[in-house]
Amino acid sequence: VEVYEKPKVEPKLVFSEAVEEEIETIAAYLQKHKYKAKNSYRNIAINLLKENKKTYEKLHDEPIWTELQPILIEAAKHIELHHDTDDIKEAFAEEYASFNRGIVAEVVKVKKPLKEEKTLTEKIDSILIHPLYGIPIFLFLMWGLFQLTFVLGAVPMDWIDAFFGWLGDAVGATISNDDIRSLVVDGLISGVGAVILFTPNIIILFIGIALLESTGYMSRVAFLLDGFFHKFGLHGQSFIPLVTGFGCSIPAYMSARILKNDRDRLLTLFIISFMSCGARLPVYVLFAGAFFSESIAGNVLFAIYITG
Repeated sequence: VEVYEKPKVEPKLVFSEAVEEEIETIAAYLQKHKYKAKNSYRNIAINLLKENKKTYEKLHDEPIWTELQPILIEAAKHIELHHDTDDIKEAFAEEYASFNRGIVAEVVKVKKPLKEEKTLTEKIDSILIHPLYGIPIFLFLMWGLFQLTFVLGAVPMDWIDAFFGWLGDAVGATISNDDIRSLVVDGLISGVGAVILFTPNIIILFIGIALLESTGYMSRVAFLLDGFFHKFGLHGQSFIPLVTGFGCSIPAYMSARILKNDRDRLLTLFIISFMSCGARLPVYVLFAGAFFSESIAGNVLFAIYITG
């Protein structure tokens, strides 16, 4: 009855469960100590959590402030942890945005537009970033790239090997001294040939990775693995620096600045050093090709790359 007698209904702002819990704790404390104020205990609690300057100044000289301050500090930590941020103002900005979205969802009716035919890009995206088989597709593409690296690279490798074999024989035939011939043929020519032998594999691999990045597929993988990273206590945005780490660790460290709080930044920075950067990849290709057969070298390189 009292509500209908009032000229208007007072609006009530409802926050998330974590924030409401802290508001009730602070309001209950103020009520317990019978703090006299014109404003309601709830509004005072909200202003204190939002670090309102005027409210802080009023309560700072009160006897209850000594006991109230530790409660406010713990409440702020709880809210910041809930919102995954170290800025209480940012946390409340998210709270207000969530409340507004809830109001819009309740009162606004949107007519569904006519279904438009999906573009080719949208159709491809619906497959590549599918929550169920998006990751298996990603793993298969990476495995296929590594296998292709050694299969296609085998042809120019045979040519290079034959060329340096012929060059060694030709140069060796012109040198009469055994020691000098061994140094030039077995040392210089064979050594240079052994390094150049794996150049086709490295070139093919980097062309393949460049194609995946230029088509935007790697950024789609970042979206795909967002939920996976949350399970390990990392923000979904951590995938961007980690993927950058596959190219070079230095820009990966710099890109970690996009993360909101210190914990996520530090954790991501520590993990980046374990990623297989582009400088390590030629070494992996070299050893995989040298110690494993052509049929399994791609599998070995894939295992090293995926496990970091």
